[in-house]
Amino acid sequence: MHKSLKKLGDAELELMCAVWELNRPFLRSDLNPWLDKKSWADTTVLTILSHLCSKQYLAIEKSGRSNIYTPLVTRQEYQQFSNHSFLNKLYGGAFSRMTAALVESGDLTEKDLEELQNILDRHKEEKEDV
Repeated sequence: MHKSLKKLGDAELELMCAVWELNRPFLRSDLNPWLDKKSWADTTVLTILSHLCSKQYLAIEKSGRSNIYTPLVTRQEYQQFSNHSFLNKLYGGAFSRMTAALVESGDLTEKDLEELQNILDRHKEEKEDV
């Protein structure tokens, strides 16, 4: 996992999701197709990009009059960080408590339960092979 990740705000996370879709260094203008669906002002986007750089999610490099942004954190790294933080804060780090809450909520479908069981079985087999 990445050294010391910081929690992203909603807008920062939305923008990072667009960055992860690009999956490469990018110019601000490369975000235009995604931004066309938003009502964000250009100054808002630049402010969020600046925050992401200060939080070390993006690196910034000058190229003439343009800035080239490079992702420093992968989606998977952020998911792992976020999941770990969520699990610790809400369930005291106990995966079993979280799983029980999901199951007991009645929100999981039969298909969800089957998929969960398949994941658990697959990981159990991997651990036994080690």
